[in-house]
Amino acid sequence: MAASTHAGALQIMKKVAIAIAVLVALFLGVLFIWLGPDTEGPKYIPGEVRVPANYDYLGYEFMTPNPFHGGKMWVSIRVRTNHYHVFLYDLEQQKVLGELKHANPVFMNREQTRVLCSTREPAPAGLLTKFAQLLYKITFRRIGLASPAPGQGQTERFWLVELRSGSASPFGSLPQFAGAGSSFVPSPDFRFGYNKPSGYVQQPSFAVCDLDHTTFKVVALDGQPQGWWDNQHMVVKTPDHSFMLFDAVTGTTNGLLSAAQVQSFLEEAGVREVKNSSISLFRVWTGSSNQFYLTDAHQRWLAKESFLAKLSSPGPGLEMVAPEFKFEWSDHLDSSGSYYVFSGRESGQASAAVFVREVRTGDTRTLVPDNGEKRFSLPNFYGTDIIYVRSNRLWRVDVNGSGHTQLFPPVESRKRD
Repeated sequence: MAASTHAGALQIMKKVAIAIAVLVALFLGVLFIWLGPDTEGPKYIPGEVRVPANYDYLGYEFMTPNPFHGGKMWVSIRVRTNHYHVFLYDLEQQKVLGELKHANPVFMNREQTRVLCSTREPAPAGLLTKFAQLLYKITFRRIGLASPAPGQGQTERFWLVELRSGSASPFGSLPQFAGAGSSFVPSPDFRFGYNKPSGYVQQPSFAVCDLDHTTFKVVALDGQPQGWWDNQHMVVKTPDHSFMLFDAVTGTTNGLLSAAQVQSFLEEAGVREVKNSSISLFRVWTGSSNQFYLTDAHQRWLAKESFLAKLSSPGPGLEMVAPEFKFEWSDHLDSSGSYYVFSGRESGQASAAVFVREVRTGDTRTLVPDNGEKRFSLPNFYGTDIIYVRSNRLWRVDVNGSGHTQLFPPVESRKRD
């Protein structure tokens, strides 16, 4: 009798232990879900997809060095507040090739079989904050929780998305300030990319990725990357205001242009009162490589007047293009350096106009007149043509103002709607 009672007690204890283990496992599972990142991984849907008819915003990767790589571009539309669609668009076929979901495109590899993408999320909170958030959730918001302080940092996560299968795999992360950021800049052959994130502003380092070998690393080097000199080397401005080359494969550096050489060139050209700290390089995509120009970056950012010089290779040598060049808003030089396209801006407000200036003569023409919209037209060169935005539509026109064509929404979508 006593033995059977003891056996029964053991059975009950085992069942209780199992029940407790199950409850603990469930609790830990819920805890992991609640405390883990709240983002959904990206994916790509290839093939024909429907473009929503009623959207209130259209944009594209205007600030990237080559937004029209291989005759394709990424077009973003907003259907309602914070609800975006991102489409891969073929400029020559004038058709949508697929849709990227839950991420922002950065750049595709040279074969255009995969795309580097990014997502943003709040920086990981401390353990105490996480448990406070958990307590807030499980008490159905009865136990108060202070809102996060404004201006907190964010984590930008990067992914490699296969365009054929649509699948994505994690590819590293970088710190960014909320409301600020940077992007990976691809090498001319679209193998490498560099990124100086806003979270590294005060740190002597930047990130380098390799899409061929799927590597992602942080390089300890004090300086500000300026662009890719060739497929393997990037130009970096050093703290002493010189320019050097960094080898993305070997990690070695070599001098390119000293601060003394720059100042000597400017003095001989009659350019005065330019601070070394403001002098910077910017790149123009030629179709296979980058052409570098030298100017006062601060004046360019303010759309004011400064000098404009060209950096030639392999010397390198400096050639003065214009000792007094008026910069404008949303501006780009064409691959030959002959034409300068920009958006209008009047009384501190955006303007939807498109202007083209001949660099040699300084003559400026109105390619597309303003229509009263308070949005930038975001013009950029695609070969000898110009792509721009107007009335939430994407347009193409040649540099002489002819051949005007609406690109997006595509014809198929317009017919359906």
